[in-house]
Amino acid sequence: MEAFMQIIDELMKSKDIEKDEMMRIIRESLKDAYIRKHKLKPENDEEEEYELPLDVEINKGKLYVFLSKEVRKNVDDEHKQINIDKAKEMLNTDDIEEGDIIDIFIEPKDLGRNGARIVKENIMNRIRGVEEGRVYDEYKDKENQIFTAIVMRKQRLRGREREKFREEWGNDKKELANIIVDLGKGEAIIKPNHQSPKDNYYRGSRMKVYLYKVKRSGLSTDIFASRTHQNLVTELLKLEVPEVESNQVKVDAISRKPGYKTKVAVSTNNPELDPVGTCVGMRGIRIQNVVRELNGERIDVIEYTDNPKEMIKRALKNIDVVDVIITDEEKNEAKVVVPDQQYTMAIGRGGQNVALAARITGWKIYIYSDSEYREELEKLREEKLEQLKNLEIVNEEIFEMFKENGIKSLEDITHTHPDFMAELIDVELKQAEEIIETAKEKIQKQKEEDSESEKEQSEEKNEKEKENENENNDKENKETEDKEDEK
Repeated sequence: MEAFMQIIDELMKSKDIEKDEMMRIIRESLKDAYIRKHKLKPENDEEEEYELPLDVEINKGKLYVFLSKEVRKNVDDEHKQINIDKAKEMLNTDDIEEGDIIDIFIEPKDLGRNGARIVKENIMNRIRGVEEGRVYDEYKDKENQIFTAIVMRKQRLRGREREKFREEWGNDKKELANIIVDLGKGEAIIKPNHQSPKDNYYRGSRMKVYLYKVKRSGLSTDIFASRTHQNLVTELLKLEVPEVESNQVKVDAISRKPGYKTKVAVSTNNPELDPVGTCVGMRGIRIQNVVRELNGERIDVIEYTDNPKEMIKRALKNIDVVDVIITDEEKNEAKVVVPDQQYTMAIGRGGQNVALAARITGWKIYIYSDSEYREELEKLREEKLEQLKNLEIVNEEIFEMFKENGIKSLEDITHTHPDFMAELIDVELKQAEEIIETAKEKIQKQKEEDSESEKEQSEEKNEKEKENENENNDKENKETEDKEDEK
């Protein structure tokens, strides 16, 4: 027992654990070992575990373990109660009544060899739990902040977790491993999907990481860090640009493809500040420091605006946008016309540039080359002329007169006054009114047909999404069953 207490004293010093906390750890560990040895179970369903009246104390460097038992005439539970006659005999006194509580000392060695092992494991686990609790208290309020971390080791994924990430990455050649980094007072995990392809995770290398989640799992603390989170860029800008830290320059929107490019939209209420120039810095030094931290990931800084057309133009930085056409304001869809020679640049490698522009603006962007858009306009003009020509009430002569006078679509007819129409094509007012009314009916019918077609497409899309959801649910259920089978 003296050797045990010596070990306990050393642990208290090395782990910086208070005496009361260590006594609690020893008490709970001995309780657990005692309950396991005697296979004790809760008395009712409301209790999570058996309530054992065990306690410990240290006196003159010795550890004493005792059970506080209630004196009873009839004993129902020998671990909580003691017969009154036996109690009198043990204490060698008759001054004992039913209902009294007496301490019965027990020897830890009575728990047996297996019990001693359980006590040792429990004490070490609970000490680890205390240390993990300190880590949690240190970092629980530091989510959404960045830290300088040092790479410690790789932790390769195995089993189902590995397969899950294989499916997500779709790249058999990629090494799937968690990166464990030292934050100073704790360790954080960088999962594969939070690792930038630009980074090299060599042991001992330093890098800034973004803490996006801190959680307690049982006795352990899990801290999750990221090198791909878009807020990492925002926090790096705060470090490099005092005006961003002080909110003189605001980061309004950000979109990022880790390892490729990030687009940042900034604004300011200070008329004396240029928000873009402030973030870029003299000779680009400020933004270059951010780029360097991200190992060469390109960053486009643009000025934010509420005007969607102008915002789309700015989002496609370094592209000489010819025109932006809003095609559907409700669905936030727009066509962007660019010079033929800049078409590939506007789309970007793998469509990433236009995807980033779409995310930062909140608009679905369709890129057209100048010549492609002209061809589309010509095709649309021919289609509208064909619709006009096929209007039942319009003969060849009237059709030619329409073309000569700049009426080239059904919409042009509906926007023309009947009196002017009658004079333009030299017909009676009644016939002009009939032509306009027929054009309106044709347009309305076309709209209904388009609406029906959109509805069918939407239903097909929803049905497909439902099928995919069912497949995913089946897959998750299968994985759950497999896990249960493994257990």
